[in-house]
Amino acid sequence: MVFHHIFTGSGPQTILNASVRCSSKSGLGRANSYRCTKPSALSGNPDAVIPGLTSTYLSTKEPSREVVTAAPNIYVQVRKSTFKLPVNAATPLVMVAAGTGIAPLRAFLHERARLSSVGKQVGPMVLYFGCQNEADYLYKDELVDFSSGQLAGKLDVVTAFSRAEGKKTYVQDMVRLRKQDVTRMLGDEDAAFYICGAATMAKAVGNVLTEATMEIRGWSETEGINWRATKKKENRWFEDVWS
Repeated sequence: MVFHHIFTGSGPQTILNASVRCSSKSGLGRANSYRCTKPSALSGNPDAVIPGLTSTYLSTKEPSREVVTAAPNIYVQVRKSTFKLPVNAATPLVMVAAGTGIAPLRAFLHERARLSSVGKQVGPMVLYFGCQNEADYLYKDELVDFSSGQLAGKLDVVTAFSRAEGKKTYVQDMVRLRKQDVTRMLGDEDAAFYICGAATMAKAVGNVLTEATMEIRGWSETEGINWRATKKKENRWFEDVWS
Protein backbone atom coordinates (compact mmCIF):
# COMPACT_ATOMS: atom_id res chain seq x y z
CA MET A 1 0.00 0.00 0.00
CA VAL A 2 1.32 3.45 -0.84
CA PHE A 3 0.03 6.87 0.10
CA HIS A 4 -0.23 9.67 -2.45
CA HIS A 5 -0.39 13.38 -1.72
CA ILE A 6 -2.03 14.99 -4.73
CA PHE A 7 -2.50 18.70 -5.38
CA THR A 8 -2.95 21.07 -8.29
CA GLY A 9 0.02 22.87 -9.75
CA SER A 10 -1.50 26.37 -9.86
CA GLY A 11 -3.89 28.40 -7.83
CA PRO A 12 -4.79 27.47 -4.25
CA GLN A 13 -3.20 24.14 -3.46
CA THR A 14 -5.48 21.29 -2.53
CA ILE A 15 -3.83 18.40 -0.71
CA LEU A 16 -5.59 15.07 -0.86
CA ASN A 17 -4.45 12.07 1.16
CA ALA A 18 -5.37 8.91 -0.68
CA SER A 19 -3.99 5.45 -1.13
CA VAL A 20 -3.45 2.75 -3.69
CA ARG A 21 -4.60 -0.60 -2.35
CA CYS A 22 -3.15 -3.40 -4.41
CA SER A 23 -1.00 -6.48 -4.42
CA SER A 24 2.23 -5.42 -6.08
CA LYS A 25 2.53 -8.66 -8.04
CA SER A 26 -1.07 -9.61 -8.67
CA GLY A 27 -3.41 -8.38 -11.35
CA LEU A 28 -4.52 -5.47 -9.16
CA GLY A 29 -1.33 -3.53 -9.77
CA ARG A 30 2.27 -3.68 -10.82
CA ALA A 31 5.37 -2.37 -9.17
CA ASN A 32 6.25 1.04 -10.60
CA SER A 33 2.94 1.13 -12.49
CA TYR A 34 -0.11 2.25 -10.54
CA ARG A 35 -3.39 2.32 -12.39
CA CYS A 36 -6.98 3.01 -11.52
CA THR A 37 -9.14 -0.05 -11.13
CA LYS A 38 -12.74 -0.15 -12.25
CA PRO A 39 -15.34 1.07 -9.75
CA SER A 40 -16.65 -1.51 -7.29
CA ALA A 41 -20.29 -2.58 -7.46
CA LEU A 42 -22.51 -3.38 -4.50
CA SER A 43 -23.59 -7.00 -4.48
CA GLY A 44 -27.13 -6.06 -3.45
CA ASN A 45 -27.41 -3.34 -6.10
CA PRO A 46 -25.31 -4.03 -9.22
CA ASP A 47 -26.34 -0.68 -10.73
CA ALA A 48 -24.63 1.22 -7.90
CA VAL A 49 -20.91 1.75 -8.28
CA ILE A 50 -18.27 2.97 -5.86
CA PRO A 51 -15.76 5.20 -7.68
CA GLY A 52 -12.17 5.45 -6.52
CA LEU A 53 -11.23 8.50 -4.46
CA THR A 54 -8.04 9.45 -6.27
CA SER A 55 -9.17 8.70 -9.83
CA THR A 56 -12.47 10.54 -9.28
CA TYR A 57 -10.63 13.59 -7.96
CA LEU A 58 -8.21 13.64 -10.89
CA SER A 59 -10.98 13.20 -13.47
CA THR A 60 -12.54 16.52 -12.38
CA LYS A 61 -9.35 18.56 -12.81
CA GLU A 62 -8.79 20.83 -15.79
CA PRO A 63 -5.88 23.11 -16.81
CA SER A 64 -6.07 26.55 -15.25
CA ARG A 65 -7.43 29.27 -17.55
CA GLU A 66 -5.67 31.96 -15.51
CA VAL A 67 -2.14 30.71 -16.04
CA VAL A 68 -0.75 29.88 -19.45
CA THR A 69 1.09 26.59 -19.23
CA ALA A 70 2.07 23.82 -21.59
CA ALA A 71 0.40 21.20 -19.47
CA PRO A 72 -1.21 20.93 -16.04
CA ASN A 73 1.04 19.75 -13.25
CA ILE A 74 0.18 17.17 -10.64
CA TYR A 75 2.75 16.41 -7.99
CA VAL A 76 2.76 13.04 -6.30
CA GLN A 77 4.67 12.04 -3.20
CA VAL A 78 4.90 8.37 -2.35
CA ARG A 79 5.24 7.41 1.29
CA LYS A 80 6.26 3.96 2.40
CA SER A 81 3.85 2.05 4.59
CA THR A 82 4.33 -0.58 7.28
CA PHE A 83 0.85 -1.98 6.62
CA LYS A 84 2.03 -4.93 4.57
CA LEU A 85 2.09 -8.72 4.63
CA PRO A 86 4.72 -10.69 6.57
CA VAL A 87 7.64 -11.90 4.46
CA ASN A 88 6.82 -15.48 5.44
CA ALA A 89 3.68 -16.46 3.53
CA ALA A 90 2.99 -19.24 6.06
CA THR A 91 2.37 -16.70 8.84
CA PRO A 92 -1.28 -16.87 9.99
CA LEU A 93 -3.35 -13.70 9.62
CA VAL A 94 -6.17 -12.23 11.68
CA MET A 95 -7.78 -9.37 9.74
CA VAL A 96 -10.56 -7.00 10.77
CA ALA A 97 -12.23 -4.39 8.56
CA ALA A 98 -15.39 -2.32 8.39
CA GLY A 99 -16.77 -0.82 5.19
CA THR A 100 -14.13 0.41 2.75
CA GLY A 101 -11.46 -0.63 5.24
CA ILE A 102 -11.54 -3.97 3.47
CA ALA A 103 -9.47 -2.53 0.59
CA PRO A 104 -5.92 -3.35 1.80
CA LEU A 105 -7.04 -6.69 3.22
CA ARG A 106 -8.53 -7.60 -0.15
CA ALA A 107 -5.11 -6.92 -1.64
CA PHE A 108 -3.57 -9.25 0.96
CA LEU A 109 -5.94 -12.00 -0.11
CA HIS A 110 -5.08 -11.49 -3.78
CA GLU A 111 -1.39 -11.79 -2.92
CA ARG A 112 -1.90 -14.92 -0.83
CA ALA A 113 -4.02 -16.43 -3.62
CA ARG A 114 -1.26 -15.69 -6.13
CA LEU A 115 1.35 -17.31 -3.90
CA SER A 116 -0.86 -20.35 -3.45
CA SER A 117 -1.35 -20.64 -7.21
CA VAL A 118 2.41 -20.99 -7.73
CA GLY A 119 2.78 -23.67 -5.08
CA LYS A 120 3.72 -21.58 -2.04
CA GLN A 121 2.45 -22.68 1.35
CA VAL A 122 0.20 -19.97 2.82
CA GLY A 123 -0.88 -19.73 6.42
CA PRO A 124 -4.46 -19.82 7.75
CA MET A 125 -6.42 -16.56 7.61
CA VAL A 126 -9.58 -15.21 9.18
CA LEU A 127 -11.25 -12.03 7.99
CA TYR A 128 -13.83 -10.25 10.12
CA PHE A 129 -15.77 -7.86 7.91
CA GLY A 130 -18.47 -5.48 9.07
CA CYS A 131 -20.99 -3.40 7.11
CA GLN A 132 -24.58 -2.27 7.46
CA ASN A 133 -26.32 -5.13 5.69
CA GLU A 134 -26.07 -7.72 2.94
CA ALA A 135 -26.54 -5.06 0.25
CA ASP A 136 -23.40 -3.27 1.48
CA TYR A 137 -21.29 -6.41 1.47
CA LEU A 138 -18.32 -5.26 -0.61
CA TYR A 139 -16.57 -7.89 -2.75
CA LYS A 140 -18.89 -10.61 -1.48
CA ASP A 141 -18.62 -12.75 -4.62
CA GLU A 142 -14.86 -12.35 -4.66
CA LEU A 143 -14.51 -13.40 -1.02
CA VAL A 144 -16.75 -16.41 -1.60
CA ASP A 145 -14.62 -17.40 -4.58
CA PHE A 146 -11.45 -17.12 -2.51
CA SER A 147 -12.92 -19.23 0.32
CA SER A 148 -14.06 -21.99 -2.04
CA GLY A 149 -11.27 -21.71 -4.59
CA GLN A 150 -7.61 -20.74 -4.34
CA LEU A 151 -7.76 -20.20 -0.58
CA ALA A 152 -10.12 -23.05 0.29
CA GLY A 153 -9.34 -24.42 3.72
CA LYS A 154 -7.11 -21.42 4.42
CA LEU A 155 -9.57 -18.50 4.56
CA ASP A 156 -12.47 -18.05 6.95
CA VAL A 157 -14.69 -14.99 6.38
CA VAL A 158 -16.84 -13.83 9.30
CA THR A 159 -19.40 -11.08 8.67
CA ALA A 160 -21.13 -8.65 11.00
CA PHE A 161 -24.14 -6.61 9.85
CA SER A 162 -24.98 -3.57 11.95
CA ARG A 163 -28.25 -2.63 10.24
CA ALA A 164 -29.74 -5.99 9.40
CA GLU A 165 -33.09 -7.02 10.82
CA GLY A 166 -32.94 -8.00 14.45
CA LYS A 167 -29.95 -7.40 16.73
CA LYS A 168 -27.19 -5.07 15.55
CA THR A 169 -23.90 -6.89 15.24
CA TYR A 170 -20.49 -5.25 14.92
CA VAL A 171 -17.11 -6.77 14.15
CA GLN A 172 -16.05 -6.53 17.81
CA ASP A 173 -19.10 -8.64 18.71
CA MET A 174 -17.99 -11.40 16.34
CA VAL A 175 -14.42 -11.22 17.60
CA ARG A 176 -15.71 -11.58 21.16
CA LEU A 177 -17.93 -14.51 20.12
CA ARG A 178 -14.91 -16.30 18.63
CA LYS A 179 -12.39 -15.18 21.23
CA GLN A 180 -10.99 -18.68 21.80
CA ASP A 181 -10.00 -19.02 18.13
CA VAL A 182 -8.65 -15.49 17.85
CA THR A 183 -6.53 -15.60 20.99
CA ARG A 184 -5.16 -19.00 19.94
CA MET A 185 -4.10 -17.62 16.57
CA LEU A 186 -2.59 -14.43 17.98
CA GLY A 187 -0.94 -16.19 20.89
CA ASP A 188 -0.07 -19.82 20.20
CA GLU A 189 0.29 -19.44 16.43
CA ASP A 190 1.87 -15.95 16.49
CA ALA A 191 -0.51 -14.66 13.82
CA ALA A 192 -0.11 -11.15 12.44
CA PHE A 193 -3.05 -8.87 13.22
CA TYR A 194 -4.37 -6.23 10.79
CA ILE A 195 -7.24 -3.82 11.28
CA CYS A 196 -8.50 -1.14 8.90
CA GLY A 197 -11.42 1.24 9.23
CA ALA A 198 -12.76 3.82 11.65
CA ALA A 199 -10.63 4.58 14.71
CA THR A 200 -13.59 3.97 17.04
CA MET A 201 -14.06 0.49 15.60
CA ALA A 202 -10.36 -0.29 15.89
CA LYS A 203 -10.32 0.82 19.52
CA ALA A 204 -13.33 -1.36 20.35
CA VAL A 205 -11.82 -4.41 18.64
CA GLY A 206 -8.44 -3.83 20.32
CA ASN A 207 -10.10 -3.66 23.72
CA VAL A 208 -12.04 -6.88 23.08
CA LEU A 209 -8.88 -8.71 22.04
CA THR A 210 -6.91 -7.49 25.05
CA GLU A 211 -9.71 -8.36 27.48
CA ALA A 212 -10.22 -11.78 25.90
CA THR A 213 -6.50 -12.57 26.14
CA MET A 214 -6.43 -11.47 29.78
CA GLU A 215 -9.45 -13.63 30.56
CA ILE A 216 -8.25 -16.78 28.80
CA ARG A 217 -4.66 -16.58 30.03
CA GLY A 218 -5.50 -15.31 33.51
CA TRP A 219 -3.47 -12.15 33.05
CA SER A 220 -3.65 -8.85 34.87
CA GLU A 221 -4.55 -5.63 33.03
CA THR A 222 -0.89 -4.64 32.95
CA GLU A 223 0.07 -7.97 31.37
CA GLY A 224 -2.67 -7.57 28.77
CA ILE A 225 -1.51 -4.07 27.84
CA ASN A 226 2.12 -5.25 27.66
CA TRP A 227 1.11 -8.17 25.42
CA ARG A 228 -0.52 -5.80 22.95
CA ALA A 229 2.49 -3.46 23.00
CA THR A 230 4.81 -6.40 22.37
CA LYS A 231 2.75 -7.53 19.36
CA LYS A 232 3.16 -4.07 17.86
CA LYS A 233 6.87 -3.94 18.64
CA GLU A 234 7.43 -7.33 17.02
CA ASN A 235 5.56 -6.31 13.85
CA ARG A 236 2.59 -8.53 14.56
CA TRP A 237 -0.05 -5.79 15.09
CA PHE A 238 -0.86 -3.28 12.35
CA GLU A 239 -3.50 -0.54 12.22
CA ASP A 240 -4.65 1.64 9.33
CA VAL A 241 -7.43 3.74 10.81
CA TRP A 242 -9.05 7.13 10.44
CA SER A 243 -11.35 9.38 12.47
